[in-house]
Amino acid sequence: MGRFFRSSSKSIKLIARVRPSFPSRFLMGLFAYVYYSSLIRSNIATPSSVLQTIAGMTAEQQIEIARSLGAFLVKKGISPA
Repeated sequence: MGRFFRSSSKSIKLIARVRPSFPSRFLMGLFAYVYYSSLIRSNIATPSSVLQTIAGMTAEQQIEIARSLGAFLVKKGISPA
């Protein structure tokens, strides 16, 4: 992964030397965004994505999830036993 970053960085610097203008800045910004979004940023689970995942499970798996969630809420004191 380090080699990829270095080689891409070198090619961006080469482009920047040839044309130090808006397009080179755009390319550097685009590279930084793609690098961040694909390698650094972590995926954040949203409530809808969790529900979509549960909807794709079998009935037995959904029942097990419901039982586990119920036990967790009782243990935390959020739901009555």
